[in-house]
Amino acid sequence: MKKIITLVLLSGALYSQCNEKSWKSFYKSKTQDMSGCNLKGADLKGAKLVNANLTSANLEGANLEKANLTSANLEGANLVKVNIEKAILLDSRLKGVISGDIKGNIDPEIPISGKYHLIKGYIIGPGVNLEGADLKGFSLKYKKLDNVNLKGANLKDADLEGVTLTGSIIINANLDNANLNKVVSGNLHGNPKSLPKGWFKINGYLVGPGAYLYRANLKGQNLKGINLANAYCEGIKLEGAILTDANLTGTNLFGANIESIVSGGIQGSPKEKEMPFGWKLLKGYLIGPRVDLSNANLQNVNLKGTNLKGVKLDGAILDYVSSGGIKGEPESLPKNWLKINGYLIGPKADLSDANLEGADLNETILDYVKSGRIKGNPRSFPEGWSKVKGYLIGPKADLSEANLKKANLEGLNLKEVNLDDADLEGANLEGVRSGGVKGNPKSLPREWSKINGYLVGPGSDLSNANLEGANLERANLNQASLFSSNLKDSNLANADLQGALLVGADLKGADLTGANLVGANLERADLGKTDLSRTDFRGTILTMINLTGANLEGLRQINNHENSNLDDNFNSEEISFEDADIDNDGLLTKEEFQKFMGN
Repeated sequence: MKKIITLVLLSGALYSQCNEKSWKSFYKSKTQDMSGCNLKGADLKGAKLVNANLTSANLEGANLEKANLTSANLEGANLVKVNIEKAILLDSRLKGVISGDIKGNIDPEIPISGKYHLIKGYIIGPGVNLEGADLKGFSLKYKKLDNVNLKGANLKDADLEGVTLTGSIIINANLDNANLNKVVSGNLHGNPKSLPKGWFKINGYLVGPGAYLYRANLKGQNLKGINLANAYCEGIKLEGAILTDANLTGTNLFGANIESIVSGGIQGSPKEKEMPFGWKLLKGYLIGPRVDLSNANLQNVNLKGTNLKGVKLDGAILDYVSSGGIKGEPESLPKNWLKINGYLIGPKADLSDANLEGADLNETILDYVKSGRIKGNPRSFPEGWSKVKGYLIGPKADLSEANLKKANLEGLNLKEVNLDDADLEGANLEGVRSGGVKGNPKSLPREWSKINGYLVGPGSDLSNANLEGANLERANLNQASLFSSNLKDSNLANADLQGALLVGADLKGADLTGANLVGANLERADLGKTDLSRTDFRGTILTMINLTGANLEGLRQINNHENSNLDDNFNSEEISFEDADIDNDGLLTKEEFQKFMGN
């Protein structure tokens, strides 16, 4: 045992004594083991060191001019200030080598060994040790620097375009203003002292404009506001990442996994046909399966053909969104929205050109829906809605610019519809209910007009309408329904109210001068302080009317009083009806009137 220990000690001493004087004996040994050899400043000009094991050897300042180091193992060796003029390093192993201020006239574009180059005194290549190296302003374009130690290295203003840095140590490295276009990274260790503007180290990757991020793993990362313009991101993993306000101008996202991504405010657009299959970038949002679009503003967006499987849309603004061919079922939708027959249907939806054959719309809310050229016939509608000439028509419908020439809209509910620039020439509006109508129609049927938000014309249904103070002079309200309508202080002078239903109407202070009320029903109407001069009441029902303070000067005589509560003597130019209101209740009953007239 004592002899074995002695031999080990002797061999260790022999090993440590490898130097300029003894290196040949070590090289000539069977293993050619010169590891750790101290050859600092040694003159090895022309030396034959083929296959030599020089791992961790100290060759600082050595002269290796014309030396043959083919297939030598120089891993971890110190080559600072060595002279390698015309030296042969073919197939030598240089991982972990320390360099700097190396002398030798060698073309930096021609490898000294495999992927290794001599550039301005430094050996550049995979796995080399460049700790603290001053590489300021160096051009290292497309060089392989994976697994390199760049701790504390100065790379300010360096051209690193296309450089591979995967697995490298960048602790406290200065990358200020460096060109990182197309840089390849991943599994980077430590944080640099500085990076170019717009660049960040995220999950081991250098991320910025033009970065090469092929299949990079950035799952769940916060990339808000990141600049990925012209970045190569094919196959990148971005599931659940936040990409709000990012710049994707010219970005290649082909094959990227971006499910559940959070977006919005995205600038630019990826390269054409280089988006993940079935995905779209619309109004700053990446839209596809399982994304979170809660509270997103998607106003006026075209979602035709998108895959909304598992998409969260609660609280999203879908005003005038067009759709169709929607795939998958959204996880959530805004209030009052439904997916029906591949369409998103709800308030303010744009259903122009939609095919709604057999669609059950009974439970839908169609307020402010825009339509036109609708194909097919829905199975059911919400109350008050129908399809006419390819338009969905009902209360609050958006019919702006609609072509409804000669359309039959009889009896439809047009309350609060938008008719701006709509063409209704020759349309049948008999019995139409309205109020709160918006916009100015391009045209209306003859003798129709829009007044105070109502469609006013012969046969119109203005029941309970608020037309207080409205100018209805010479309006054609023949056979119109004005049941319980508010017509206080309105101007109905010379209006045609033949056969109109004015039961319970409030006409206090209205001007009915010269109005034609032949055959009209004014039962329980309030005509207090109304100007009825020259009004034609022939055949008019005036049961329980109030005429307090009314002006009856020149009132036309009732010659045809069939079904009327008045007789032929009703022609008063000077009679005060306050006197006729015996019980002072403000209403003139048939009995009070007859008693007043002496009948």
